[in-house]
Amino acid sequence: MTRRGLTRLPGFRAWTSGRHGLALSLAALAVSQVLLWTWRWEMLAPALISGPLPQSLAAWTSLALLGLALLGDRNAVPGRDAPGTGSWRHLTRDPMICVSLVASCGYLVMALLAPALMPQDPNRIGDGAATQNLPPGAAVHLLLRRQGGTIAANAVDLQGDTVRFRRGGSWSSLPRADLRGTLPDDWHRVRYHWLGTDHLGRDLLSRMLAAAPVSLGIGMTAALLAVLLGALVGGVAGMAGRRVDALLMRITDMFLAFPRLFLVLLVLAVIPGSLAAATLVLAATGWMAPARLVRAQILSLREEPFVHAARAAGRGRTGILVRHLLPHAAAPLLVAASLRIGETMLVEAGLSYLGLGVPLPHASWGNIIAGARPALAQAWWVAAFPGMMLTGAVLSFNLLGDGLRRVMARR
Repeated sequence: MTRRGLTRLPGFRAWTSGRHGLALSLAALAVSQVLLWTWRWEMLAPALISGPLPQSLAAWTSLALLGLALLGDRNAVPGRDAPGTGSWRHLTRDPMICVSLVASCGYLVMALLAPALMPQDPNRIGDGAATQNLPPGAAVHLLLRRQGGTIAANAVDLQGDTVRFRRGGSWSSLPRADLRGTLPDDWHRVRYHWLGTDHLGRDLLSRMLAAAPVSLGIGMTAALLAVLLGALVGGVAGMAGRRVDALLMRITDMFLAFPRLFLVLLVLAVIPGSLAAATLVLAATGWMAPARLVRAQILSLREEPFVHAARAAGRGRTGILVRHLLPHAAAPLLVAASLRIGETMLVEAGLSYLGLGVPLPHASWGNIIAGARPALAQAWWVAAFPGMMLTGAVLSFNLLGDGLRRVMARR
């Protein structure tokens, strides 16, 4: 189906051109990226053709959203109807947006390519004292035994027919004949840990890369669900009568009266922990601000002449809301979503640190930091590097949302 044919669909032109082409393109790209790397596929084609039903459905949905994003009019600036004003050129004039956009895209690319970038198995437990809490850049020597198995050592010294090796602070030795092959390359391997290891001897770089899709996926998915739920509640409250509006706003006020972290802890203490549970709970406790935003936007626009014209043309409340009012709230919701991603990632990290977030053996930046508590004074890098990754991700998404908000305010 061509673009000319798609423009005949109800509401397509309102969402993909004029005011909201940029907002829809960015939102569709974000949703498609979430769906694409949630499954951690090595190849997209098998998932499209012969994969299980959930993966095939997510893959085709992602491609459809990517196509919709390409069809969007990126020459339109949110807040201006005339195309050709150069929205991307206007956005790139702000250096904060440029830096934060590059950083955010870098995090997304890292999450997408995490399975290919991981140098080792992130869940492989090391061999005793030779691999525990190693500093960044440490090397582990692997001795391959003739009968099978390996010996991990911090240093190796070949003395004639005897091989001496150090594990932790003690030296040991074994006959050269017990090792595989005849040449040193046959029985000796070196494995590097560029960011060190944790208290179980697991490679920290691999665990941080494995945690990127989990932490970013929960943050982006929960933020997207919260914004969608908030748009639904705010849209109904703005278009319905006073009684429905008052009821929905009182419910919103009741949720806002409780601290979000307290609500999340209360729910996760009752239900069993899982990735889906953590995502849904974070989404269910973060919809209140988007709901108020959409409601305020609709209340300010529902008496405009174009809304009265739509009513005179016979459109009902649902048609007016979907076709004429919600497109005006797309740009503010995009800003709210980008700001909420960083907040959701921080809440998830706090929950994982308390043991109520991402369950093991799944890795997230929060539970990696939590695992560093027993030896924090001796192995500071186990908490420092994931903390820097989390700080950079939250900062980049927050700066992106703040920059988009300032650009839209100027327009």
